[in-house]
Amino acid sequence: MIDFDDGATFEVDATGVQPTVNFADNFPARSIALRVTDSGGLTDLDTTTLEVLNVEPAVDPPIVDPEPSNEGNAITVSATFGDPGINDNPFTCLVNYGDNSGDLTGMVSGNTCFGPGHIYDDNGSYPVTVSVIDKNNDTGTSPTILHEVNNVAPTATFANTTIWIFTDLKTII
Repeated sequence: MIDFDDGATFEVDATGVQPTVNFADNFPARSIALRVTDSGGLTDLDTTTLEVLNVEPAVDPPIVDPEPSNEGNAITVSATFGDPGINDNPFTCLVNYGDNSGDLTGMVSGNTCFGPGHIYDDNGSYPVTVSVIDKNNDTGTSPTILHEVNNVAPTATFANTTIWIFTDLKTII
């Protein structure tokens, strides 16, 4: 039997060999007591300090759409996440596209971060990460994925569609 409420008297809050109890994040540290009783009725009591800390969100690898993409075309990034804290919202998120554009603010809906649309100016492999921040400012960051951006052939066009050609014709005798 376990007493979690640090009272003056022993009150049974949980029983069993491995009891499960849920606490809110950053639950204040307190003494808890464990009382065991054997089949003969003999008991023993032990105490310890319990402190519940916040855990940062766990972020899944980002999904880039489309994958691969072409330079100059827009892409989107999303990533799902979880947080064992029962009251850790609201969440915010940041997406890093790996092209020196920095951490860009995304939008959180449910347990998914949606990054802002993005355009890569050049072909290459770009490391993409998503970070999710809970209300306690604890940050979880996804594993890095490499997004492939394909090279696109340049397009040549004339700025003026009218072309003038002048020649000087002379007769030589």
